Amino acid sequence: TGIDDVDVVTEADFAVQEAVLSAISKTELTQCRLIAEEKTDLVNKFNPEGEFLLTVDPIAGTYRYAAREPIFSLIVSIQKNGLPLYTFDHYPAMDWTHRFIGKEHLESGKRPTLNLSMSRNKIITYPYGDPTKKMPEAVRQEIEKRGYIFIGGKELSLGFGAKITLLSDQVDGYYCEDPPAEDGLVGLHYAMAHNWEINNHLEGKEPQKGLHGMVYPGFYFILRR
Repeated sequence: TGIDDVDVVTEADFAVQEAVLSAISKTELTQCRLIAEEKTDLVNKFNPEGEFLLTVDPIAGTYRYAAREPIFSLIVSIQKNGLPLYTFDHYPAMDWTHRFIGKEHLESGKRPTLNLSMSRNKIITYPYGDPTKKMPEAVRQEIEKRGYIFIGGKELSLGFGAKITLLSDQVDGYYCEDPPAEDGLVGLHYAMAHNWEINNHLEGKEPQKGLHGMVYPGFYFILRR
């Protein structure tokens, strides 16, 4: 892709995905449509006309894995009409796991210690993109009038990124534009489980081919109540 943060694929990506799909292929989840990060042999065992969408990202953060950093995860989700129904986000190197089932959030393991560049108060963090350009001006101004500020994940927490700060309960908001189908709805599911304010422009949509894979065109942002 030419983008440093995503332009890495390792043998582990293929091996992990095949291991996950091998287990899933023995269940009724083969009736789901599948979006998987890599094109492996078992991808063809799933139903392209299925009602539900199953997504697999074998190593979210491959470039960090390749650099021997611990901040990478396996993400498996079930979605329908732009809404997450089940999300599994597991960080094996940190022994930290998040499972979202409907509006329930189950967290296990030890949260990482984050060094934030500023207080979490009224911060809306984001992993990439630019909310000042994507978000309608009137909406952005209303949020800023309420005292919120947008801070990119890399600026807020060196080495960890936006999603980790959200899952660690260190911020009061999260913004995601054109979220990848495989890993982009974790923040939305977090908000559903924790009763955060949700501004979702994805509901009812289906993933479309983007520059770097299948994405939901649009954006969502969430705010702590």
